[in-house]
Amino acid sequence: MHGRRKAEHQAALLARSEAEKEAAKNKVLKYKQLATLALQQRREAKEQEGNPTITTRNGLEEALTLSAQLLRVNPDVYTLWNHRKEAIVASQVVRHELEEADTGEAEGAGESAAPSTSFLKTELGLIAECIQKNPKSYGAWHHRRWLLEHAFPCTASSSSSSFSSSSLLTSPPR
Repeated sequence: MHGRRKAEHQAALLARSEAEKEAAKNKVLKYKQLATLALQQRREAKEQEGNPTITTRNGLEEALTLSAQLLRVNPDVYTLWNHRKEAIVASQVVRHELEEADTGEAEGAGESAAPSTSFLKTELGLIAECIQKNPKSYGAWHHRRWLLEHAFPCTASSSSSSFSSSSLLTSPPR
């Protein structure tokens, strides 16, 4: 890094204990295994592209659990963000949740709008975690923008909703 002499950096690396070196090596191996599984899962989903099998919110969350774990460790893997986009589009869970929220508001049930957008809140929470870990992660920022553009189209009904996109553009949830 800037202002550090190469000898100091090498001395710090050599001073690490064998346990620390082994722990780092195990962490890298586990990450590689999870990345391989995630990419295999994506290939299988691409092969079944003709008929999306994800029909519920729980099914979508199960399909995206592995990518969420990997993105929390390294939010710069753009392939995983694309996998999430493809799964969300294929499942159409977001569209169904927003339709439920709109019908709930039309009937005057303001309380039903909060649970219906829970997938969006969890997805935005994951994105916020990734951005806090690495604020320069283009993949996370692009996924956030894509999610907000596709989940909240510019229509009169969505602008009047109690769960608006303008509230999500402010600071991330804590």
